[in-house]
Amino acid sequence: MEEKLLLIQPEKTYELNERDYAHLFATVVHSYLRPNVSKKFWKYYDGLRWVDDEGNIKLKQQMKLFSIELYKYACSNVSPNDEDYFEFILDMTARTKRNTLIKDASDVYPVSNDDFDKNPYLFNCQNVTIDLQTGKAHLHTPDDMITQVANVYYDPS
Repeated sequence: MEEKLLLIQPEKTYELNERDYAHLFATVVHSYLRPNVSKKFWKYYDGLRWVDDEGNIKLKQQMKLFSIELYKYACSNVSPNDEDYFEFILDMTARTKRNTLIKDASDVYPVSNDDFDKNPYLFNCQNVTIDLQTGKAHLHTPDDMITQVANVYYDPS
């Protein structure tokens, strides 16, 4: 998260309001955490596959972490004289603000259940994903949009 904030430089690229910082949050986490419009909760990538975040526990944890990382980022990269920025960032650590940001982020980079498991030639094993068309294995990646994993390990030998 820290690296993405350094790359994005939110104090220069986002307006100081909840809507924009909700978009920033969604941008920072969208490779592993996405709102699912098919359900009332988000999906997260667990390193093997996309799973439902029932109760949005991972979402809330990531928003908490985001608010902490954003504050640390501001302390290191924003002028201490920018009182409005620091006040805004400090307010984001409050649960009510985090909940507002979560609601505002729920339509940024949305996915539906139909977006997952579209490629019938990807076979997800415990250690790799195999492309059944080419026979090649690759490391797990959220970009494959897979929700299932077989209880087997691939051994190329």
